[in-house]
Amino acid sequence: MAATIIFVLLKLPQLPQYQLSYRCNVICPSPVATPSYSERAQDLNDSDKTHIDYMRDTMIGRLAYPEEVANLCVYLASDESSYHTGNVFTIDGGFCL
Repeated sequence: MAATIIFVLLKLPQLPQYQLSYRCNVICPSPVATPSYSERAQDLNDSDKTHIDYMRDTMIGRLAYPEEVANLCVYLASDESSYHTGNVFTIDGGFCL
């Protein structure tokens, strides 16, 4: 349900009556290699342990680095992405392939 709401809100600014001077995009990252995520990966009782192990088998073979997600955010906030709006950017190391 929450994902549906996000996609509706994403598309709303694209309607003609809402044409303003801002852009609206969504970033869908995979799990990111942060210190807290590393701690959870070591906890054998963590309910997400199976998912954590599975993510290590993505096309790239590792978790995303925080800088990689931040670089996408910076790009989308810059003038370089001025024609991107109403898009969903998946940054998951090939997990969805």
